[in-house]
Amino acid sequence: TREGTSLESKLMCLNEKGILKWNFKIEGTVKSPPITDSYGNIYLATQKGEVIALNYRGSEIWRHKTRGYVLNSPCLDSNGNLFIVYSVINLKNLKAVESGIEKISSYGKGKNFFKFLDWHNQTSPVITAEGNIYVISGTNNLYAVNPDGSKKWVISLSSPAKGNPATNRKEDIFLGCDDGTLKAYNKEGKLLWRYKTQGSIESSPLIDEKGLIYTGSNDGYLYCFTTEGNKKWSFYIG
Repeated sequence: TREGTSLESKLMCLNEKGILKWNFKIEGTVKSPPITDSYGNIYLATQKGEVIALNYRGSEIWRHKTRGYVLNSPCLDSNGNLFIVYSVINLKNLKAVESGIEKISSYGKGKNFFKFLDWHNQTSPVITAEGNIYVISGTNNLYAVNPDGSKKWVISLSSPAKGNPATNRKEDIFLGCDDGTLKAYNKEGKLLWRYKTQGSIESSPLIDEKGLIYTGSNDGYLYCFTTEGNKKWSFYIG
């Protein structure tokens, strides 16, 4: 809702019958979905870079202001630390002058973790059980970041990726690109396989408990692949 020149958003909690349990007012715009932890706590980020933690009853626990704008969801490690990607924007030309990852403790204390050499797009980072982080930049680079915040590797993608990367138990990385290609890399950044669909891929791949990879394409099909890149089936959605 708009009141004067301020923009207000709300996070709403509904029960299984669709009845509102509570709502939480947020100053500003939220561009990405919230995430939750095993205790039912909720974490969300506003476009202006404020990260807010709530308990399952909708009461605020803490909030932290990042260095810049945020267009993505945070990711959460096994110790309760949040990782959020930000970009500092020059409002005169709307270009990013700095992008990076902030690490925020479970108590809401943040610190610089990693800086990009280029600007960030709207995809969210993904973190593995080993603590490695994978994130896609706005100039079509896939970054791998070690648990200590150092760069592990970076590779250039041939086409923009609008969906988040996904990882399996082996820490292989899967992502879809605008040119319709689903790509798989190992944790060392080596390309394992690729499959070209007939339409752009704009969503994130999904991996099930058996390791099968699912992705949709703008050619109208939902695809299913094995970990080795063999197509099991495709289903026309239209």
